[in-house]
Amino acid sequence: MRTLTLHQFDTLCEEEKIILIDDHGVYLDVYRRSEGCKVGLFKLWDFYCEVWFHKKSNKIHKVKAFSNYKKLDLYLDQVDINSIYSLL
Repeated sequence: MRTLTLHQFDTLCEEEKIILIDDHGVYLDVYRRSEGCKVGLFKLWDFYCEVWFHKKSNKIHKVKAFSNYKKLDLYLDQVDINSIYSLL
């Protein structure tokens, strides 16, 4: 499959977005909680996707895509950089 731009991804329905994230996305092993959801972060081509999973309904509530790196600040406290120190 060819890559999609953020704009092209945003035009897809939720089901298509979820399939693409499942097939081509890389889970970045960080999440946050917001609005009763667990929000997982994925890298997909040249942008990021948040998958909002609603625990009570046990369903994906929404998918949000973005390319603005400032939005990654919400996840920075979960990134462990201790292993980098051993390389110095």
